[in-house]
Amino acid sequence: MKKYCFFLLCWLMSCFAMADGPFRTHRFDSFTVLKIDTSDVVFVGNSITDMHDWAQAFDHPHFLNRGVSGALSSEILEHLDEVVNGHPKAIFLMIGTNDLGSGFTPEYVAGNVRLMVEKIQKMSPSTKIYLESILPSTVGIRTLEDEKRANELIRQLASDYHVTYIDLWNPLFDICMNHTNTLDGLHLKASGYKIWCDLIAPYLDATCVYPANTIDEQDDAGLWGSWGMRATYFSVLPVKNTDILFFGDEMVKCGEWAELLQNNCVRNLGTGWGYDETIDNIGITGAMAEAALNNPFSREKSPKAIVVYTGTGNVNGNSPLDSVKIQYQNLLKKLKNYAPESKLYLLSLMPTETENEKIIVFNDFVRQWCEQTADAEYVDIFTPLSKQNRTNPDFFKGNYLYGKGYLKVAEVLHSAFSSAKKNK
Repeated sequence: MKKYCFFLLCWLMSCFAMADGPFRTHRFDSFTVLKIDTSDVVFVGNSITDMHDWAQAFDHPHFLNRGVSGALSSEILEHLDEVVNGHPKAIFLMIGTNDLGSGFTPEYVAGNVRLMVEKIQKMSPSTKIYLESILPSTVGIRTLEDEKRANELIRQLASDYHVTYIDLWNPLFDICMNHTNTLDGLHLKASGYKIWCDLIAPYLDATCVYPANTIDEQDDAGLWGSWGMRATYFSVLPVKNTDILFFGDEMVKCGEWAELLQNNCVRNLGTGWGYDETIDNIGITGAMAEAALNNPFSREKSPKAIVVYTGTGNVNGNSPLDSVKIQYQNLLKKLKNYAPESKLYLLSLMPTETENEKIIVFNDFVRQWCEQTADAEYVDIFTPLSKQNRTNPDFFKGNYLYGKGYLKVAEVLHSAFSSAKKNK
């Protein structure tokens, strides 16, 4: 029986890794083209870190997101050099819930966290380390007992290595009991992040910009799961008339665009992660945009510019292409209605690794729409990212854009922004 349980556990863990692995690999690779320096504070962890906009929540451009949805502690340890080599000012680390949700023990989690702390202290002794507790959750096979035990070990580890332990367990305990600060019992709404941000603000010498009544004002835009929770952040974080807002699919969410473009006015309002042709990307993007642009805390309704990349799942799904075009046009009308003074930059869809006839037709439709519309510019990223009308392996693995691909898109966008400035 013990042997059977062991092999079952190994099979379950391999399924978890295989299902989410391609996404995690592409997210980690996207970090390799970004630079970290001694003025940066880096947030490292899994989806609970990844989902949030730390720079926007504190209105501070040097607060960087290195969260990876689905990440295990072993993967964070494997890729930690990419953070530590930059000798950041501080690292905030939360990791372990996916390990416990995959059958690993609290001792295993604490062992990997110990190795991370030792690595940071050896490679970058000036970097301050903040170990944040695992959040309480009973989703899947997670148990409060295992999470508590892991946190006890991490707390002791923090004491042993003279680093700071931050208890989020007690302030956010209600996420395992109700949906006040969560939609799924694991991740956080804006109100949950407000609690978190208020707790760590003194260590950052910064102020959380979430409004005092976030818990009452946050709006999930009628979405569910991680999409709904991301919508709650956008529904209460103010939009400025100097902002460049990025709306769109997985490719948008997983690009650290402010860093890629070296522009602190850029904000990422992408939907989520994972390439999936069954997802209504355009509909979700529209809901996210409405949450952000219909924000009661934004006095300046029109940002400087809006960048849109969405529709791959719709175009390659089962919907007729004509209906997808209408849906996309309705999204653009919504954007112009909420932000009439904003310039639109509409990115072509990227190539996929299979046939791309429908994508090529859709891209031509978007190009023609821009030619007929004032204050809208078509940005072709299909051509520079493709090879014989399919994904160029220099930039992709499968359908996931890698670090060099993100640099290429940023290069094309930078050129588009520069051209617009000259033509003013």
